[in-house]
Amino acid sequence: MPKRAARRETESGGGSIAPGAADAALAPVIDALREHVVRTGLDQGERQQVGARLPASLIRQAKKRTGLSSNTDLLTVALANLVAEDAFADAFERTQGQLDPDLDLGF
Repeated sequence: MPKRAARRETESGGGSIAPGAADAALAPVIDALREHVVRTGLDQGERQQVGARLPASLIRQAKKRTGLSSNTDLLTVALANLVAEDAFADAFERTQGQLDPDLDLGF
């Protein structure tokens, strides 16, 4: 029973960044992606098992860079990154022409 509870915690984004993660700057990004999954309810509903044959070097490097240790955590974060809304282009377009032309940008 404890093993099942631990697995459920990992699937819902309860995993953690490994202390030796190569890119510690990713920790807040990964946390934000996990929060997005929970906030939008994407962690709810029926679970689906996914199987894939991927290059071991790709998995190894992704785990090393993120510090994630399980395939489930790695795939959850990767999929969350794909579905997370990026509103940069819309915000950029909305603000076009709104800067004062005399603003000194320092370069």
